[in-house]
Amino acid sequence: MKSQSEDGFFGPSGDQLTQAILMLTKEFGEYADIMTAAAILSSEQMINRLMGASLNPWIRIAFGQLFSSAASEKTVAGITATASLMFTRFMAKNTLGCFVGKTTLPLEIKRKQMIIFGLDRERRDAVAPLMTSILHMTIARNIASKRVDSGPLIVALDELPSIYLPDLYRWLNESRSEGFCGILGWQNMGQLEKNYGKEVAKTILGACSTKFVFNPGENESAQLFSSFLGDEEIKYKHSSRSTGGGKPSTTTSEQEKTKKLFESAQFLKLPAGKCVFINPAYANKEEGSVPLLKTIKIGAYADNIEQYNQQKWQKLVKNMALHSTQKYPTQQDLDIRIKEVDRRLPIPQEPVEAGVEALPVDGMRSML
Repeated sequence: MKSQSEDGFFGPSGDQLTQAILMLTKEFGEYADIMTAAAILSSEQMINRLMGASLNPWIRIAFGQLFSSAASEKTVAGITATASLMFTRFMAKNTLGCFVGKTTLPLEIKRKQMIIFGLDRERRDAVAPLMTSILHMTIARNIASKRVDSGPLIVALDELPSIYLPDLYRWLNESRSEGFCGILGWQNMGQLEKNYGKEVAKTILGACSTKFVFNPGENESAQLFSSFLGDEEIKYKHSSRSTGGGKPSTTTSEQEKTKKLFESAQFLKLPAGKCVFINPAYANKEEGSVPLLKTIKIGAYADNIEQYNQQKWQKLVKNMALHSTQKYPTQQDLDIRIKEVDRRLPIPQEPVEAGVEALPVDGMRSML
């Protein structure tokens, strides 16, 4: 989730430290996981350990800001505390098992493959950031190049405001040619604007060429959709009678006026299942994306599929749980990682000077 109240210095510095810790954690082989990252961050004299260790040159550069702030204990404490928030929220018995061990998620999503991401409502605040990161990286990887043999990547996001995907508006506008196909759902514009901001929310709405606008249940959203549809011109004839000169006469004139194509109050009165449908394929000789007022009817076939899925779902979940590689880490697992951190990053016996070493030319060549 994006934090709207993130500190201007400690926020970015904490993010940089998080990145550096993750880069270092990947060097721990079979112990490269969240537990090891948390063990590094919580280790005694962490900065002295890191500055005294023989680190990969690129990893040392990633720690550069932390090393340059080593002389200020308060600054270091602020940066470390910000980064620690990212890892400590996962260090709970019931959630840690989801992020430790070998993943079963495919890096390349091929035809007839589906990944279901879900948020545990009880642990949403803890799980959402990492789950969103995994979702973001999965999508970005699979649309990095044009999907020729794999078919389109269909990304269906219900209750969109519950997660924050910073590149979503770019995918919608720029990645259609690579095979990205988004199906988004949200309750009203107020929810979307709260997490994505007003301008980005409008960009997301505009990038979705096909729209199903149901009753938003909120006046501002209804007004937005009403203005989005625009006005229509109405021509009518006006007749007036006069009795001047003792003879009655009738005068007829043609007048025009405009009115909202669909008033905001009409949106708020839409019953369940009825919506305004907009699609570029519905057009006439003069206009495209002509809006239609439709009642969405679910056929018996689709209804039968839903009932079948509900009957089989729990059985499927239990069967997959039996074959799951997920394990609940124990105190022994944490102790092993703490010992591994102590072995790889021992506390130096002599004082270590603060600062960042320049990246040696030989070290740079070895990485290229």
